[in-house]
Amino acid sequence: MEVKRMDDYHLFEIKPNSSIIEHFNNHPTCIDKEFNFILQKTELRSIESNPDRFKTALLDKNKTKNRYSNVLPYEDTRVKLNIDDLDLDENDDPEEVTDYINASFLSGGNYICTQGPLLNTINDFWKMIWEQRSNVIVMLTKEEENHKIKCDKYWPDEGKIQCGRYQIKFENKITIPEISIRREFTLTDLKTNQSISVKHFQYTTWPDHGTPVSTTNFLKFVGHVDHEVRTGPITVHCSAGIGRSGTFCVIHSVVSNYIKEYEEKKLPPSLNLPKTVVEFRNERAGMVQTRDQYRFCYLAISETMSATIKKDQRKRKGLSYSYSSIPITPNHDNDNATTTAFQ
Repeated sequence: MEVKRMDDYHLFEIKPNSSIIEHFNNHPTCIDKEFNFILQKTELRSIESNPDRFKTALLDKNKTKNRYSNVLPYEDTRVKLNIDDLDLDENDDPEEVTDYINASFLSGGNYICTQGPLLNTINDFWKMIWEQRSNVIVMLTKEEENHKIKCDKYWPDEGKIQCGRYQIKFENKITIPEISIRREFTLTDLKTNQSISVKHFQYTTWPDHGTPVSTTNFLKFVGHVDHEVRTGPITVHCSAGIGRSGTFCVIHSVVSNYIKEYEEKKLPPSLNLPKTVVEFRNERAGMVQTRDQYRFCYLAISETMSATIKKDQRKRKGLSYSYSSIPITPNHDNDNATTTAFQ
């Protein structure tokens, strides 16, 4: 008889006819086992064990561009800035000019995960947004948390600012108190006078290393992001660009694919969350940083799966159902989350 090994991904697959709740009930220690498996699969990709994979990030001229010395992009997935004559000033030292930004391409280029900009990288951040045509930015942190700067402010609240060769003009803002802020900017390349519209979504109630209080509110937020017409990758950042950012990317990726596949086949697809998280971690180290964040991924995905199936059942019965009618509830408990989905 073949002995199943701990590193077999199929051990953790949730079959189409099973639910996440059943998975939890049948395997009470699954979160710890699965997260330990993820750590085991990705431990050899650390800076200490494989510095060559981070060689550009570790160059002396780039070290000041990293918010945290232990959170760096892999060489093979890092976003490279385009350096041309239009970017250089007379006083620039060519030896110090760099294409480096602490940012990574993920999931075939669907996402860019990056750190919260530093004062000395704000110009680079907007240059990346322009060059990658990333017209949707997701911010999952406040500028300051627990009296520590988590992200330097890189946008105007009114009027306009100039960041290198780019101008950022404030257009409008919509605030959902204690939950999120949606901003709109016009980003202009002052060298060519071309402009694009950029939507900026900030989730304001996600504690560092923790999880949102409400899966419902968070999925509403994800749905608002998902409805924007995109011209390039979604740029996602928190402070380090791995914990909260990784959690967002995993949830957004899984539920997007789930809904698409369910609508096409009318059957729920299987789920292998450890495999998904390892794939993201192979593109940016540390994605989904804690067990609680990993558990939150399951809760949010489970809620969306249930809502998608219920929506389809109501359609088949000819009943009207609108997800936009679900109220936003600031103090909804994760464990009691019931019905929500992408709007």
